[in-house]
Amino acid sequence: VCCVCRVLVLVCDTCDAASPHGEYYCSEHTSMRGLYYHFLKRFNAAELRQQLEGLQSMLKKEIGPKRKNRRNTLRRKIVEIEERLDELNKVGDDRQDEQDTIRRCRACAKPYSDCPGACWGFWKE
Repeated sequence: VCCVCRVLVLVCDTCDAASPHGEYYCSEHTSMRGLYYHFLKRFNAAELRQQLEGLQSMLKKEIGPKRKNRRNTLRRKIVEIEERLDELNKVGDDRQDEQDTIRRCRACAKPYSDCPGACWGFWKE
């Protein structure tokens, strides 16, 4: 599932096994690879700041009425990253949340090993 829009993404078993966190991008969102992640708790403050700068730079380039949804998506993620940075600053801890380094399903947020695979779209129970 695309980590930006939740559209199904076809991934071969080799690529799936090579991805430590299972975050994939559809063809519409490949430009966000390396900057946009659904789950943020696994990143430390320095990594989050790097993502924030990249997303802010990307937001500045999104001009025109047909880019409104993309701007809104980027703004929401920027706010989410800023909130996570504030949370890390309050705790005074620059480390990522070690509990949240496990691979999670984008659709149901359960650990990937516990996800039955019936949590998305018309499979949803």
